[in-house]
Amino acid sequence: MSNHTIWYDCNTHPSCFLIALDTVLQPLFSSAELYSFLESHDVSLRVFFEKLTDQCQKGTKHFELTMKDVIFVCSIERKLLDEKEILFVILQDQTDYFKTKKEHYIFQTVLDSFKGFGIMICDENSKILLLNDVSTTNDKTPKNDILGKEFTEVYGHQSSGILDTLKMQSPIIDKDNVYLTPTGRRIVAHGSVYPIKKDEHLVGVYAALQYQDTMFEMLNKISDFQQRNCKNHIRRANNTTYTIDNIIGHSDEIRHVITKIKTIAPITHLSILIYGETGTGKELFAQSIHNASPNQNEPFVAVNCAAIPDSLLESILFGTVKGAFTGSQNTPGLFESAGNGTLFLDEINLMSTNMQAKLLRVLQENTYTRIGDTQVRQAKCRIISALNKPPQECIEEKTLRADLYYRISTITLTLPTLRERKSDIEALANHFVSRYTDLYHLSPIRIHPSYLDKLLQYDWPGNIRELQHTIESSVVLLPKGEPLTSDYLPQHILGFDSKGNDILIPVAAPLTYRRNQEEYGDVDLRKALEEMETKIIRDALERHHWNVSKTAIALNLSRSNLQYRMNRLNILSHSV
Repeated sequence: MSNHTIWYDCNTHPSCFLIALDTVLQPLFSSAELYSFLESHDVSLRVFFEKLTDQCQKGTKHFELTMKDVIFVCSIERKLLDEKEILFVILQDQTDYFKTKKEHYIFQTVLDSFKGFGIMICDENSKILLLNDVSTTNDKTPKNDILGKEFTEVYGHQSSGILDTLKMQSPIIDKDNVYLTPTGRRIVAHGSVYPIKKDEHLVGVYAALQYQDTMFEMLNKISDFQQRNCKNHIRRANNTTYTIDNIIGHSDEIRHVITKIKTIAPITHLSILIYGETGTGKELFAQSIHNASPNQNEPFVAVNCAAIPDSLLESILFGTVKGAFTGSQNTPGLFESAGNGTLFLDEINLMSTNMQAKLLRVLQENTYTRIGDTQVRQAKCRIISALNKPPQECIEEKTLRADLYYRISTITLTLPTLRERKSDIEALANHFVSRYTDLYHLSPIRIHPSYLDKLLQYDWPGNIRELQHTIESSVVLLPKGEPLTSDYLPQHILGFDSKGNDILIPVAAPLTYRRNQEEYGDVDLRKALEEMETKIIRDALERHHWNVSKTAIALNLSRSNLQYRMNRLNILSHSV
């Protein structure tokens, strides 16, 4: 009866099979389903019985049998049947289990390799399926006390990006998360939560969070790095490097800016907004304003608003008191550190509008409080802000509050692009060549006219920063004693593709050029060059079906450079 029970129990389980062997290990019977299973998985019956026989001869009662992609967990029972000893071998297909276990191990190892982020994965019912070591370290809660439980069972019903994402089924990106751990610790983390969908149905969510303690540590490392790398510049006691004397150039555009700086710098209560494209030197001009003011001996403090999340930015700007949150100390903020000097808020349009509202209130009332404190403090510093986009565009895109703009833009200083002040390129080139020959301890370098000609022909979308690093690259690559020729410029500046073909000169002269030559004899060079550039870009876009990435590669441009040129030339992208 027991044998029949064994057979019945095995037969009712879809992944369980039975074989009966006599004492000389000859098969007496087995299920047809087993042979069918082995054949469907391309497993040789001969190899299967060889491995099975080997284990039986060893007298092993429980073992794993692995063949190709199949894993059996086997157990042997010895029974008497008609006074003969029979070996009943029960095989259970555990392939999926071991595969899942292996995949889980691999996935967990990958998650644990992310040292800067806490990662948590939940199913559609908020059950916590996976989390990495960073999460458990910050929560100070053993992983086994969290896994398999619903989120609210561990963290309560407090506001959470995970619960909100499960409810809305849409991602929550770059937001602060404040929650209490099971031990009662208050945690501040910044990050994003994304839904996981299959066939448009929500099956779970995952969160990637950066904890405040980690961000403080990262910022300290960045600060140390910046201080080590300031040795190449003379840094004054007020924490600045540049004055008006460091502004290089004699073009009308730059002279106008310098004149305006000299006018506004002495009036220390004026809020100043600097607008300039990336690479135009906004902090250089901000420091120059500070060093031309009566308060030049006071601190100059700068912060990039785009690089720091709100929860951290607020504490950095206004300071904290001990106990305001886990690990917080009595720390002055940047408003306090700036004293009667200058606080420079770079890329203020990339600060969240919620944080902009808090900043506006401080600027209107000239007072602030540290986080967790009740003492009201005076804000005495001058505010200089910077944008990398036109102010009106930022307001229309809702990345800059209009009321904040009106408050910070008593004076607006618009910086010219390098393409608008090309007469300054020679002076800038000489300055950077001199700087990098000193930095790398090289002999004096002579700039060849061919090098300068190519610098003047290029549009410099990255402005002075791009020019600076282009020249640094050229100086490093130049053999000792050689003049600096155009041979040491990157291909995209030379105007040649990777095969040496000129990408700037089309086969036929532009229409504007031909018309002016035929009718008037003179040429509007700027217009002709724009028409030529437009034709080249349009032709390349047509060849690559208006795929911007492929076109950029073909023209040996970066994708952002091509998009910049398309916008400047009013070439509208479209689908085909």
